[in-house]
Amino acid sequence: MRSTPQKFAAMLLCALLLLTGCGAQASEADPAAGEDTTAETVTVISAIDAASLFSDRDLAGTYDESEAVTIQLSGDSAACDSAAVTVDGGQITIGAEGVYLLSGTLTDGQIVVDAGDTDKVQLVLSGADITSSTSAAIYALEADKVFLTLADGTENTLSNGGTYTAIDDSNIDAVVFAKTDLTLNGSGSLTINAQAGHGVVSKDELTITGGSYTITAASHGLSGKDGIAIAGGTFSITSGKDGIHSENADDLSLGALYIADGSFIISAQGDAVSAQGALQIDGGLNAAGGADSSGFEGFGGRQDSLGSSSDSFITINGGALTIVSGGDSIDSNGDLTINGGTLDLTCNGSGDTALDCDGTYAHNGGDVTTNDGSEASLGQMGARGGAPGGKGGGQPDTAPDGAQPGDRRPRAGEAAGTPS
Repeated sequence: MRSTPQKFAAMLLCALLLLTGCGAQASEADPAAGEDTTAETVTVISAIDAASLFSDRDLAGTYDESEAVTIQLSGDSAACDSAAVTVDGGQITIGAEGVYLLSGTLTDGQIVVDAGDTDKVQLVLSGADITSSTSAAIYALEADKVFLTLADGTENTLSNGGTYTAIDDSNIDAVVFAKTDLTLNGSGSLTINAQAGHGVVSKDELTITGGSYTITAASHGLSGKDGIAIAGGTFSITSGKDGIHSENADDLSLGALYIADGSFIISAQGDAVSAQGALQIDGGLNAAGGADSSGFEGFGGRQDSLGSSSDSFITINGGALTIVSGGDSIDSNGDLTINGGTLDLTCNGSGDTALDCDGTYAHNGGDVTTNDGSEASLGQMGARGGAPGGKGGGQPDTAPDGAQPGDRRPRAGEAAGTPS
């Protein structure tokens, strides 16, 4: 499935986030919310339609083992009795829709998905250890969508040996490289070792709904060209460039990042997380990370923790965020809207502020504390910043003329369609 600009609003998150501990809050935008067990239910105003980002299959992370095709990895080859699977030495090619269960060790080889452009292919890793010395361990060349599911209770490892030798014109440069939509889900664990290149790359949409991930990458840890949507998971990312990166240089309306839940520890030499456009966090975010306390450089060349580009916005609906930065802690070159959550912001940079906004600032709810008073000082906001709600969640302001967050740049058809 190829993406459309309507499916994602775009965002930029370049953040140093320190573990503070918070529980997920049920909201209108929570894609996986079940029975509400919190003492308080928060109704949020969502600029991004989260329901359109996650399909039932994305969120389920399950499979029927009785219907799965078994691929047993063994040394430099593999065994499989399905006509849909071709084994040529260490290269295992999957050519049709279905569920494929991989286990064992492939010492130097590659799993290739080359199916029909309407096919959905689910790769279930169940105690799999796959290394490619010269390419991607998993390469999704053609399909409508590929699911990489981590079987419950299993530990899995994918690695690259340090080089990428061209095998076609795809410019493969990641341990998991997909030219298709890619979903990572399940409840097992996955370790990714990218001595060169990136950890995971999708040239379409990258969706993550569960699993435990330890990623060490020479370049970006996770990369989605058209957008990244995270419903949950546990992430420990060490990267030579950005920890999580979303950018589409060909279409500036794409390149999104949406976070509903998750636990993140990111140590990045570049940005902890970066993407084009707007940012939306809907709650339940426990996060820690960053290489140091110097902040991170966004697309605009500033060293900011959390920022957006000029034609986008930042919306925070919940979560507990402690941000320590050398540049602006939160910098929106468009609008900044805080509807909920607890923000503790410390800016240590000279000439920078904890809060900076070039567009409209609306503090509709939640608690905001800064070390420099910028949440209550219009003089330190951007040229067109509105009045903030005050330290510690004072009286909130509303958007001009009763407008709600996201109304200024509606994405036509954003709520239309059902993901698959």
